[in-house]
Amino acid sequence: MRKKYIEWLELFTEDSYYWIPAWEDEENIISDPNHNVSLLYLPNKKEMEIYIKRIISGKAPSYVPYPRTIRIVSNVYGELEMEKLWKIRYNFVMYVYRNLYRKIETYAGNTEIGIIKDDNHNLKIKYKKSNVGLIKPAYFSSFILMNPLKCFIYLV
Repeated sequence: MRKKYIEWLELFTEDSYYWIPAWEDEENIISDPNHNVSLLYLPNKKEMEIYIKRIISGKAPSYVPYPRTIRIVSNVYGELEMEKLWKIRYNFVMYVYRNLYRKIETYAGNTEIGIIKDDNHNLKIKYKKSNVGLIKPAYFSSFILMNPLKCFIYLV
C-alpha cells in the first residue's frame, strides 16, 4: 500500500479545502458546507492535517483495517477559470473492498480540483470537491476454477 498521506497533504495550499457534499434529494447536492451536512468537509489545510493524523494513528475507524481501493478516472479536462486558477474536472469509479465486512462497494462521481501556481512556481491544489454516489454495495463472493496448471480466483 502506498499510504503517502503526508506527500498528498503537501499538494494543498494553506487556505485550501476538501469537500464531499451530501445529497439533498435524488437530484441535488447541498450547496453550502457551512449550513448543511456533508459526507466530508475539511475547510482548511489544518483540518486536513488532523484528519490525516487520525488515519495514520489508527484512530479513524473507517480506515481500520485499511480498505483496498481501485480508482478508474476518465473524461479529464481542464479550463483556465481566472488568470491563475485552473479548474480540472474528471469522472471516476472507485471500488472499495473492506476486509472487515467482506464487502465490495462501488462509488461513482465527478471531481473538480482548483489548481494554482504558488509564489515558488509550484502547482498547488486550492480546493477539491467530489460529488459521490453509491452505486451498489456487493457482498464478497468467490469461486475457484481449477486447472491442472493454474488456479484462478474470480471475484463476482
